Amino acid sequence: MQTPSLRFLKTFHIAGKRGSFKAAAEELCVTPSAVSHQMKVLEQQLGLALFDRGPRSLTLTAAGAHYLETVDTLFARLESVTAQLRRR
Repeated sequence: MQTPSLRFLKTFHIAGKRGSFKAAAEELCVTPSAVSHQMKVLEQQLGLALFDRGPRSLTLTAAGAHYLETVDTLFARLESVTAQLRRR
């Protein structure tokens, strides 16, 4: 299995943190439909559901919550390393 695209991981990160495809779409300057599509593709690539989608709700599955913790740590580390590099 290939590593998912960084764009899809960033979209997942924002949607998971915000608990909303609409809020993620606003932050990313795309449509909620684009966010939903990216998340469907990511879930297909991973072979598991990351979100439980309700009529007016969006929650992370247990796998999604675990994945979000890991992705959040990785993005924080990437931001830290990038900041250090820029200071040099």
